[in-house]
Amino acid sequence: MSCGLPADRGDNLSGLGSLFAGAVDLSDAWTVRKRVDEVTVFFTATNGDKYVDDLTEQEVSVKDDNKPPAKISAFGHQSDLPLRLGLLIDTSDSVHYRFGFEQQAASRFLHKIVRLKLK
Repeated sequence: MSCGLPADRGDNLSGLGSLFAGAVDLSDAWTVRKRVDEVTVFFTATNGDKYVDDLTEQEVSVKDDNKPPAKISAFGHQSDLPLRLGLLIDTSDSVHYRFGFEQQAASRFLHKIVRLKLK
């Protein structure tokens, strides 16, 4: 399965590569094969370093073995999806002198990644 955008948009899709990067060697004894009738594909589109969040279904093409899908049952923008996140910080004596920097870096990271909604 592949997704494409019109060339004139100048956008890049990221995330799809990681979707297929873990493809299993079919000769592997642990391969599981399953026929499915519906697949959900999440993707991110960018134009340079800016996210593109206004794509329409007509601007995205989806191919399965170079053929269009039988049906696209839903197309929409997803945000505020559930997130599980683990953050590890080295607190050993060897980095004690840099602990303040590590705290600030972790805080900046979380503020960029997680948008908290306060009630």
